[in-house]
Amino acid sequence: MFVIFLFQVTFCNLNPVNYFRNKKANETITEIFLSLLSDEAKNNSDILDYACDKSINTFIQTNLMLPNDPFEMRLRDKLFSIDDMLLSCFYNQQPCTKADFKPYYSGAYGLCYTFNSGYDQNLKPIAVHSSVKPGELNGLQVELFVGSPENLPCWVTTNGAIVSVHNKSAFPLVAEEGIKLVTGKETNLVVDRTYVTRKSSPYGDCVDDFTPNGTTKFSRSPFFRATLLKLSSYSQNHCISDCASDLGDRFNVSSCIDDGNMTVSEMRNCLIKATNFEPFYPLCFSSCPMECRESLLTVTPHLANYPTNAYAISMSKNIENFTERFLSAYDLLALRLNKTINVSISYETIKNSILAFNVYYDAMMFTQIEEVPAITFGDVLASKLLLLLFFNQLIKFHSI
Repeated sequence: MFVIFLFQVTFCNLNPVNYFRNKKANETITEIFLSLLSDEAKNNSDILDYACDKSINTFIQTNLMLPNDPFEMRLRDKLFSIDDMLLSCFYNQQPCTKADFKPYYSGAYGLCYTFNSGYDQNLKPIAVHSSVKPGELNGLQVELFVGSPENLPCWVTTNGAIVSVHNKSAFPLVAEEGIKLVTGKETNLVVDRTYVTRKSSPYGDCVDDFTPNGTTKFSRSPFFRATLLKLSSYSQNHCISDCASDLGDRFNVSSCIDDGNMTVSEMRNCLIKATNFEPFYPLCFSSCPMECRESLLTVTPHLANYPTNAYAISMSKNIENFTERFLSAYDLLALRLNKTINVSISYETIKNSILAFNVYYDAMMFTQIEEVPAITFGDVLASKLLLLLFFNQLIKFHSI
């Protein structure tokens, strides 16, 4: 039987903070943000517009990049948990639960969750899933609640999720490689796998020696070595990402938020500049070689409307704690104190708060690409022998 191991799937909420459940999050974020502005900006008559500027969202995401930053630590308990988000999960037509998702912290999106990592939510080893059939029903099917847009603050411009499909040996680069999913849609993420084999020296600069003390010229690269130690394998994309982040010094973000004398536009420009690492990517190729053997995943998205009105009604009746996700912290407290509350959730509210995605192979086949020398050593030797014979005959001809 042909068995192909399933990829890993990592998802995150586009808005890391669960504002509805944490009403004080709005106040805390606004208070800290405004405290960083100049007195002139705070006294401006348009201060309410400043409070709604989307640079606050940039401010939140850039602060999530700073581990153990006081602001980031204050946000930790206000981020979306998997209990908040996961509505249903099936793999190969069998139920999966939150225990099948390993938590992963993203500097851009807060708490994210990885399926098929080989670890559960408590980081204990579990079996890795494999697939023996193609098609939607034989892959991963997930439904998510990502928050009701009616309760998002004014600086949030979009809602939804972001999903990265990656190999088991690869670190999830969600911000760089993720596909954004919109609410009110079911997205099919159809996967094709390609195996690439490249030629090493003298034909190219790829590496197949993935030991920290290897003999290749790249073994001395700190980014190459750091990637090996972090992943216990190697990924050029991850190496370049770390290299560019280091050269750009992402911790320069702190210079934007420690200034205290900026206008909103100055802060926005500072944050964008401090977190834009793309100019450094070309400088990193000399430190981050290609792999001689690589397994590439190509993901093609297809969208359909979701859910139907009847299915939304069914979800509200059959999914555990479905309605509670739309309740404020005050309503939840009243409910748990056995108080009577009136709950009315419209179809549009449900549609704008949930999404679904399916990840699967379209066919149990793969593409294989292999580099071969254009001219082999035997070809070169044969060419030299022919030249020698030619000149030998030419000399004989002239000597007659």
